[in-house]
Amino acid sequence: MPNMAYDELIARLTLQKANIATYTTDVGATVEEIADITNDLANLEYARDYADVVDGNKKTVTQIKRALFDGDPKGTIPDYPAFTAGTLPQAAKAGAFQRYMDRGKRWKTAPGYTAEIGTALSYNGTPPKPDPNTAVSYTHLTLPTSSE
Repeated sequence: MPNMAYDELIARLTLQKANIATYTTDVGATVEEIADITNDLANLEYARDYADVVDGNKKTVTQIKRALFDGDPKGTIPDYPAFTAGTLPQAAKAGAFQRYMDRGKRWKTAPGYTAEIGTALSYNGTPPKPDPNTAVSYTHLTLPTSSE
């Protein structure tokens, strides 16, 4: 479950889109990652805005339904709103939040990553840089069973 609100992810992707060209080399951003930022941002903004339109249309339809049922007989019934089919601007690809998180994990381990770059790309804080010489392997551990 994401620990970030929908509009916060849009804000963070907006910041990434604005700054990634400056830091592509520093973080080792791939062409696919840069495309994902642009595409995810466009689709998330469109889906948010389209949902707002649909919500507004639903309210109008509910008013019509109520007026038909028990409205003022001398009143007028509004016309139904125009429902346009939504079409995402980019190919649909689920998981924008997870892609954002995965990019951050990878970028934070890049040799050129700094706290300032993290702020510019919406990943605040100093990243932990793993030292390959002191990395610990946990493959030998066994997990307790539910009866333990």
